[in-house]
Amino acid sequence: MKKLLILLVCVTVALSSMAGDIIVKPVFAHRSNNETNWGGSIDDIKANKDYKMKLVSGTENLYTCTIHLNKYFKTNKWATKWGDTHAENEAENEGWSNVHKFACVNIDNIGALDKQGLDDIGSAISAAQEFTIYNEDGEDVTFYAMVGDNGKVHSYCNKQKLMLLNGPIIGGEPGSDLKISEYFTIAASSVKLKIIGNQNYYWPNDVTSNLDYSVTTFGVGKATLDLKTFKFTIENNIFDTPLTVTSAGASTLVLPYEATIPEGVKAYTLTNTEGEATAIATELTGSIPANTPVLINVVAGTYIFHGTKTTWEKTEKTVGALTSVRACKYVPVGSYVLQNHNGEVGFYKVEKENSVMIGANRAYLTPSDTTAAAKINIEYPEATGISSIKTTTIENDVMYNLAGQKVGNDYRGIVIKNGHKFFNK
Repeated sequence: MKKLLILLVCVTVALSSMAGDIIVKPVFAHRSNNETNWGGSIDDIKANKDYKMKLVSGTENLYTCTIHLNKYFKTNKWATKWGDTHAENEAENEGWSNVHKFACVNIDNIGALDKQGLDDIGSAISAAQEFTIYNEDGEDVTFYAMVGDNGKVHSYCNKQKLMLLNGPIIGGEPGSDLKISEYFTIAASSVKLKIIGNQNYYWPNDVTSNLDYSVTTFGVGKATLDLKTFKFTIENNIFDTPLTVTSAGASTLVLPYEATIPEGVKAYTLTNTEGEATAIATELTGSIPANTPVLINVVAGTYIFHGTKTTWEKTEKTVGALTSVRACKYVPVGSYVLQNHNGEVGFYKVEKENSVMIGANRAYLTPSDTTAAAKINIEYPEATGISSIKTTTIENDVMYNLAGQKVGNDYRGIVIKNGHKFFNK
């Protein structure tokens, strides 16, 4: 008994001593921390208090921290897909990006900063994950890390989007219960969920997320990630599907069953005339037919769409101008996705391959003919309350200093504008 008590004390001391020893590690970021607020040398990262994580109250092995990050940082892993983001005086693989890569690690076993092989990831259980910052003024990013029994560190942040093959996109801030849930349509008798190349998470059978997990039923399913355990639970045969609409007041939706339209909600099918940069909205009343993609207009909130039966079809369906998406996927180039650009809600064109992901049970717009329009506007049969939807020009002339902060025309020094770096006099 005495030996057991000593062992328990040692384990408790070991766990408590880890507080403050778990940190966020920027990956493929420039070694100089004088030019950006994301990156630096190993010594810089160890000394930076912003990267240090604290134990979450009521847990034994879950850590968190929040860092305000500028939109752009300097990377030492420049990629062609970011455009012309490096200058003549920089090395070929240096440049500026808003695509951040990270891992959470034990400070005593950080691993490499610019390599992600099995021998380079240190105490992280998997290679780096990524998130993108879109806000011109930067964003607060909250990181979570769970230390497993083997000492390996699992990572998540509220700005990343976990793409579950044949399932939903998991992302965002967890609730007070430290759980995140998303819904998707199980479109076959058996589908296999997987997060390609990422073993930070566990399926219900304790297999890591980079391996297949089979789900065998039809209809709407629900995937829930519990950050206390970094483990998913999967539910199915759901006939009450919630839709959360942001302050933009609009969303797309498609369900495998006929669903009653909740009170206060307006649902529309869309059509597009050849050569026109306008989609014509036709309102539905009473219910939304099964497998019919629609545009939803309503004030911000969460609404329950109740269904009565499942009508499954083997292929994703296009009704009018909208094409349904059962499981998360990249939207095809030349299609249009419902987005909110600086308060202007509309369907914006996808210009690059594998650049825009869309969540499960959503839809994208396919124009009736190829068009060069950057945005397709929506023409409603009557006032909908979403009156801000109108033609707009996307701001491309914003300037940033070398720390990634937005600056005005009166700023003097080296700036970045439209992905190019130059001296502003």
